Amino acid sequence: MRILVERARAWRRERAWVLLQENGARLLCWSLIAWTAGLWLDELFLPPQGARAAFGLTGAAWLAAAAYVRIFLPWRRNSYAVVLDEAAREFPQTRPYLRSAWELGEKQPEHTSARLAQAHQEQTDRVLAALPERPAFLWRPSSHARRAALAALACVLTWPGVSGSSWERLAAPWRDVPLERFLSIEPGDAAREWGQPVMITVRRHSAAGGPRQAVETRLWVRTAGPWRGVPWERQLPDGVAFSVSALAEPLDYRISWRGLQSRVYRLVPRTVPGLESLRARISGQAAEIALSAAEPLSARRGAWVALKGRPNQPLASVHLRASFLPAPLALRCVKDGECETGFFSSQDGNFQFDVEAVDGRRDPAPVAYALKAVPDEPPKVELLSPLRPVQASPASVLPVAYAARDDAGLSRVTLIVRVPGAGEREIALQSLGPKAPKDFIGDFPWELAGLPVGAKVEFRVKAVDDAIPPQAGLSEPGSVEIVDFEAGHEQARDKWRQAELRLARLAAREERIRDLYSAGEREGAGRELADLPQAWKESTAAMTELARAMEADAYSNPGLAEQFSGLASELSRVQSEDLPAALAADRQGDSSSARDRHGRLAEQLRRAERLLQRGRAIQSLQDFHQESGRMGQEGERISEALESLAGGKKGEVSPEAMHRLQSALARLQERMEALQKAISALPQASPGSGEAKARRSFSMPLLQAQTSADALSAALRAGDFSTAAQIAKELAQQLAAVQEAVTAAAAMAAAAASGQQASPRMERIQKMWSEIVEEQTRLAEASQAMEQRRLARFVAAQKDLLTELAAREGVLISSAAAYGAEFPPQGLSLMKGVKDEFSSGRVTRAPQDLAAATAILRETASRGSRAEALEWFARSQEDILRKLSSFPPSPPQDGPNPDSSAAARRQGEVRGRTARLGTELSALESDAGIATRSAAQKAAAAQGEQQAAEADLDQGDSEGALAHQEKALSFLDQGGKDLESSAAGRKAMQISIGSGFSRPAGGVRMVPGGGGMGARLEFVPLPSAKDYQPPKEIRQELERSLKESRPAAYDGIIKEYFKRLSQ
Repeated sequence: MRILVERARAWRRERAWVLLQENGARLLCWSLIAWTAGLWLDELFLPPQGARAAFGLTGAAWLAAAAYVRIFLPWRRNSYAVVLDEAAREFPQTRPYLRSAWELGEKQPEHTSARLAQAHQEQTDRVLAALPERPAFLWRPSSHARRAALAALACVLTWPGVSGSSWERLAAPWRDVPLERFLSIEPGDAAREWGQPVMITVRRHSAAGGPRQAVETRLWVRTAGPWRGVPWERQLPDGVAFSVSALAEPLDYRISWRGLQSRVYRLVPRTVPGLESLRARISGQAAEIALSAAEPLSARRGAWVALKGRPNQPLASVHLRASFLPAPLALRCVKDGECETGFFSSQDGNFQFDVEAVDGRRDPAPVAYALKAVPDEPPKVELLSPLRPVQASPASVLPVAYAARDDAGLSRVTLIVRVPGAGEREIALQSLGPKAPKDFIGDFPWELAGLPVGAKVEFRVKAVDDAIPPQAGLSEPGSVEIVDFEAGHEQARDKWRQAELRLARLAAREERIRDLYSAGEREGAGRELADLPQAWKESTAAMTELARAMEADAYSNPGLAEQFSGLASELSRVQSEDLPAALAADRQGDSSSARDRHGRLAEQLRRAERLLQRGRAIQSLQDFHQESGRMGQEGERISEALESLAGGKKGEVSPEAMHRLQSALARLQERMEALQKAISALPQASPGSGEAKARRSFSMPLLQAQTSADALSAALRAGDFSTAAQIAKELAQQLAAVQEAVTAAAAMAAAAASGQQASPRMERIQKMWSEIVEEQTRLAEASQAMEQRRLARFVAAQKDLLTELAAREGVLISSAAAYGAEFPPQGLSLMKGVKDEFSSGRVTRAPQDLAAATAILRETASRGSRAEALEWFARSQEDILRKLSSFPPSPPQDGPNPDSSAAARRQGEVRGRTARLGTELSALESDAGIATRSAAQKAAAAQGEQQAAEADLDQGDSEGALAHQEKALSFLDQGGKDLESSAAGRKAMQISIGSGFSRPAGGVRMVPGGGGMGARLEFVPLPSAKDYQPPKEIRQELERSLKESRPAAYDGIIKEYFKRLSQ
């Protein structure tokens, strides 16, 4: 048993070693095959890092599983029973002993004795001792192992063709190989001159692996945003290239290829050496000029030009090279300061600065500047406003806007005023000081006080440059005619009072005449009629004069002037048409007609009187609006003047400026006091009424403004300009509130005076008119339908008669055929023609042919043997002719019937509505003064036609009713157009009255081009200098942009551009 145990242990070790060799060899060969496959996959396809990591993890998992299956499991299954069975196959003589002896040694079976078991084990030992001394298990490679070994050997032989980078990527999949191992990337990290081109190139070098061609790579760039891929621009013999046209900001770039990345490189622009803030000072000009490559530097010939600039970096040398200089000029530079030089302006040419930095760099393309040696021209001045001759009141302020320009610089601007008969004087407008700008836009509030009324004053703007000696330029002349608008306004008021008084007297006289006729006192009426035409003539003339005065009055409301002009024309028509008719009725003794006509004349006069009374309130508010507007303008001017003086001391303000401020404030206080008195002089308004509320709305801010004006006067006397400026701002706001309140009150009054309350009545009347037209149209259509039915019945009866007669004529023709030649052929032919006409339904020659056939038949009967039969045929023809002739030629009327009676009742209802419409029109004209006379006349004419149509319908005459209804529709259509015209005229009147409160307040208006009557002269808003400049927000934005960083070479160009744009 001992020998068996020793041999079993040895054999088990031998078998374990054989299994390890066999399975280990297989595992090694397949690992080499898998590794080679991974190498070539990486070499050929360069999978991304994730794919490589997945491949590595999969390979490790396969290797662990294979080791477990091929090594660990066989080792565990290498038991003694398996080993002894395998050994018995190697030593067949031991087969009966090995396995049984081993089992008896481990556990003795129940049915086997101990002695037998021991004897069997001893025999086994003897058999084992006789075995030769050689291993029972020896490794011989299996066919599978040999094939795997050959495949692995073939794979290993391919390894020289694999690059080292593939070994690295496969052995360490978490670590990428940089592209720089295969590629040469230029220029890498670099700094280049600002604005210069840069070329990025990629070339392959000798390292194995990587892309086969450089064009397979991808270029990525970014400035401030995200990365973006760009294509290569061109292919080099050994690589690819991409050009950056001008490097103006830092540029990052990198290269990628099949998941591999290069590091990030950066190109940084390097400032070109140069001079910043280049400017020139020209002798004779106080202000410095920024140099601009976009515009030549203009200098007077012979003037000294000094150039200055600040280096943008340490410089080794700076020279000025000019086409008009014999040699370059070196600039003198102060340490950490500016460089400067100068020359005399002698001729036109170009110049530039040659700059060298301390590291030897130069500007490869220096900016070239142009010099223009020009003769010194006088300034040019343009009058911007007013452009046309104007009229103005002596109390007005005329805004004069102007623009001046000089090739070198401006020193001052003045206003030359020439008054006929008083010589010429000069008013200082602007002193420009040492800055001496080339361009200037300004305005001047010219107070016209002191200029004689009626004078046509000529003025020019004069600009003086800063040359030595100074030169001056004049603008085109302007003209202002001094007109006493207040006198014209007062004259219009007088004409108003006279017209109102005459109309009231004449209306009262017409009412007395009407009342005398009503009382039957014709003699008293006759005495009143004695000089009535003369009174009418005087009243009409007074109204005409008022209309003309309102047209000429600069302060009158334009809508009222237009309304009064129309009223004067209406009164002239009444005088020439209605008054003679009333006088004719009196001469004819028709007291009733004379009473009615004079009553209508009185109503028209009272209506004109009411229009004048209503217009007075509107004109008062118009005056308040004008005055509040003037006060607001004066308040704004005072506020602006004080803002410029705020924060100063009393001693720093000139006596002239203080006098102007105090005078303007005194005028403003006088205007406010006069306006307060005018408001107090208005008729007392009913408490709680809209008019009373409107007055309070502008009276309260006016009182506040007076209080503020007193406080402002006290602040000026104390010299506290800061407080005065604050009070002046509040005063301007209060005056603006006064004008807004007056405008709102005027809108209410304008609505009342222009009949705006009558708009709902007008709309209701127009709606009623449309309904009447629609109903009348339906009635006309109903009458037309009745007429068509009557005609249809007539045509049907006519057809029945012809059918009957054709049948009778056919029977006669058939009977005539029995007589043969004895029947006259001509008569038979005529009978056949008659039958054909009856059959066709169109009768033309049938009556004549019937009469001719009768005559032929009787003549034949008198000569032949068939006299009795032919006579019978003749009587039959006569009977047919008689029946045909008895049929009426036109449709007879049906007479009264239920349809016509119902239509007559409906026509009567429409006529009643038309009558009520006429009453509404007359009431609207009387109450609101809206001209509806023409429409009322058309409504009355339509009513007459409707009454005639109603009578015809009562008699069943649809034809006559239809004709009258069509005439009624024609009158209604014309009247509707007249009514629309009246409504449009009223609307235009409302707009015209309201426009008076939207025009600018002031005392300046354009002079009419051709003169004469009929041209309405309006106030015009004259622009100031600020109207010719961009808004403040735009100018501030340009100034902020001017302060932002930019390339030094473009500093002068950009500054000059922004400067011109903001002016």
